[in-house]
Amino acid sequence: STGGFVFKRRLDQWPLPSDPNPAAALSGKHLFRLLEAPGTIRHDCFMRKKMCNRAIGPKGATFKGMEESTGCRIYIIDARPPPEGPDDVRQVSLVGLPSSVRAGYEAMYEVLDDGRGLAI
Repeated sequence: STGGFVFKRRLDQWPLPSDPNPAAALSGKHLFRLLEAPGTIRHDCFMRKKMCNRAIGPKGATFKGMEESTGCRIYIIDARPPPEGPDDVRQVSLVGLPSSVRAGYEAMYEVLDDGRGLAI
């Protein structure tokens, strides 16, 4: 059960594998491939750019720990802001089974100062 958690996904599916930014395009390729698995969902949220380092952690330790403890694949698209997004915001895409995605979001929320680093 996801306990009433509302999953949100960009209608334009950004980042696309065809994105002109190579890093965003690579994330798009990974996201599209992961979503081919049955039961897999995607949740998109946004974080303040200045919080990206906190979410990633030293040598990626925080990021890896969140993925390992939740079973959720987490993509922080730090290469550029999302289309029509403010320059100081970056998209985070969480992919996995619904329970894993919710756990991934909760872990990200906790790491980012109880959500203060998240952007709406």
